[in-house]
Amino acid sequence: MADGRLFDTLAIFASDLTRDFDVSEVLYQLSERAAGVLGVQAAGVSLADTDGTLRFSGATTTAAVELERAQEALQDGPCVTAYRTQTPTVVNDLSEETRWEAYRAAAKEVGVRAVLGIPMQSHDVAVGALNVYAEEPRTWEEPDIGAAQVLANMATGYVLFAGRLRQQERISEQLRGALDSRVLIEQAKGLLAGERHIGVDEAFEIMRGYARGKGLKLHEVAKAIVGGELRP
Repeated sequence: MADGRLFDTLAIFASDLTRDFDVSEVLYQLSERAAGVLGVQAAGVSLADTDGTLRFSGATTTAAVELERAQEALQDGPCVTAYRTQTPTVVNDLSEETRWEAYRAAAKEVGVRAVLGIPMQSHDVAVGALNVYAEEPRTWEEPDIGAAQVLANMATGYVLFAGRLRQQERISEQLRGALDSRVLIEQAKGLLAGERHIGVDEAFEIMRGYARGKGLKLHEVAKAIVGGELRP
């Protein structure tokens, strides 16, 4: 990981957060920036629901989406462990790991060998976790862990600040809204991908580009696509 790449990424990420972004897009950017800084193939984010259950929020590739969904269904894996322990979960090679049997099988299926789980928290408020994925075994160095934690901390601060939430109950309400937006965005991605005969990752980029070009929020564009008001 290059220090210059991290600095540039932090500058871009910080600049983005000064604009009127919704929580769902900020979390997608967290995944995108983390993967870029660490030079890996993918990353994803999961958020805690009102009862402490970790829910998939966003990911950069289809493989990452599958693994985030597997962790949500299993409530087990590096991301869940990082969230529950509030410490980074470092896995250099899943083939040498003995924890998370079902998760390891899912990771093998999509070609992921190394995982870094980073907790998203602010003081005593646990928000969720960031997962970084590599296709080959990788020794995660302290600079890797530190860089991912910095990005996770920035996104956590945005999530908490966005709604001026201070009480745990109100924080959970905001996060639940982000999770609901994720469902809508996933539906819209699927519809657009099917109609244009493209991948869901490309569909997401089209949606995001349209939202930015029109000055709309991503979930507004997704709602219009699902509702039939906006078509390719």
